[in-house]
Amino acid sequence: MISHVFSRSFRIGLAVAAALTVHVTASPAQQGSMGIAAVVNEDIITVYDVQTRLGMIIATSGLENTPEIQRRLVPQVIQGLIEERLKMQEARRLEITTTEAEVRGAVDLIEAQNGMAPGSFRQLFQQRGIDMGTLYSQIEADVAWVKVVRQDLARDVSVPPEEVKNVIARLKANQGKPEHLLAEIFLP
Repeated sequence: MISHVFSRSFRIGLAVAAALTVHVTASPAQQGSMGIAAVVNEDIITVYDVQTRLGMIIATSGLENTPEIQRRLVPQVIQGLIEERLKMQEARRLEITTTEAEVRGAVDLIEAQNGMAPGSFRQLFQQRGIDMGTLYSQIEADVAWVKVVRQDLARDVSVPPEEVKNVIARLKANQGKPEHLLAEIFLP
């Protein structure tokens, strides 16, 4: 009787496992997009990450979406994603976080600087079928990195109060006077 129960349980378990395998197995196209493009310490960059970032760059830069352009951009896209992962890892190491409001604020600022209406990126991405998360992850890494650099510089830079007073006094004394910025570039 025990062997009968065991074999019946075993058969049911095998049937469930087979059913799950059928539903979990991805098509070859899906498997290609979910492959690993790079590993950055403990983080994985998937082929999907590369494809969505590539789509974002092509959509926002006005480049023609050809196989040749994609082929030329892929190494740069992967390098950019690696740098983002490294920035985020350093921020995590220093326990620096970003908020959704900071990321949204940065997106709003980018839209404003480019003369775009609020929400234009979202509309553009929806029209082109691009995951908005790719833009948010890029901006999140940039915001986190600014905080890392700011924290690191704040620790290393100390400006004495008398130096601040001297600069303010000099600026006030020169207020209204013409200023000239000169630069010279030597080319061999």
